[in-house]
Amino acid sequence: MSVGTDVSGGAHARGIGWRLACLDEVLQRGCGDARSCFDSRFVNLHMDNLSAFNHFHDWYMDTIQLSKERETRTLGLYLQDQRASVSFVGMNRCVLENLGLQNIVYAIEIIEPGTSGFGKAQQILAKAERWTDNQLGTVAYAFSTCGAELVVEFDSLEIESQAS
Repeated sequence: MSVGTDVSGGAHARGIGWRLACLDEVLQRGCGDARSCFDSRFVNLHMDNLSAFNHFHDWYMDTIQLSKERETRTLGLYLQDQRASVSFVGMNRCVLENLGLQNIVYAIEIIEPGTSGFGKAQQILAKAERWTDNQLGTVAYAFSTCGAELVVEFDSLEIESQAS
């Protein structure tokens, strides 16, 4: 199963182009605060995808991949007989801390601007160099029960899952 989001709620994220099309749609609807209205809609779409997997609570992280061509960080996760990959496409900044032999996810959350978690995530991301000049990144935090924690700024989220 592959989960992603596009303007019509389909099955594939389209990165910054999708976000710009979404922003244009929001502006045409006459949203008073286009940035706020747009960000809220974009974050809610990601939250729905993560919610389908209970935010990967208690899943084990066993692989971490980086694709320079797609500017993508991908986490390989498993829980019993299920495997999933979570890809942060259009990654701009990323910090990975406390990687160990056993890495158990507590939750992968989209961190919204204006929250205390967003401020903490921005402090962590300040350690990383930007890959691009793009300033429109969504921020996700992979909190751990044990081991690695990840904070990443990105454009779109792709989740693929399969039973082993």
